[in-house]
Amino acid sequence: MKTDHISFGPFSDVPAAEIRWAGFVCNTCRKPVQKWLARFVAEEGDFLMILSCPCVSAAAWACENPPQNAKDWRRIVALAKKHRCEFVSISPKAAAEFMHGQHNN
Repeated sequence: MKTDHISFGPFSDVPAAEIRWAGFVCNTCRKPVQKWLARFVAEEGDFLMILSCPCVSAAAWACENPPQNAKDWRRIVALAKKHRCEFVSISPKAAAEFMHGQHNN
């Protein structure tokens, strides 16, 4: 791993300069939630937004509805704890249902 790269969520080699503050704090661990825009698809404009705090990491397509505030993040942390996982992938349809409180799992 290069000296200007760090571990971020499940990824071990992320450029530290690309990690930004998401604009809210996790209600569970009280640490700032950070985000990284990861370009995995060659098409212009398609990238994943990876959000992470010590509790959980989550991925959402940036063009969809990624978590925007602490209330959204609290739901993701609760979902991850319920299913005992450390990484949550938010699909477009699930994001719309989840962020509007219609998620039943």
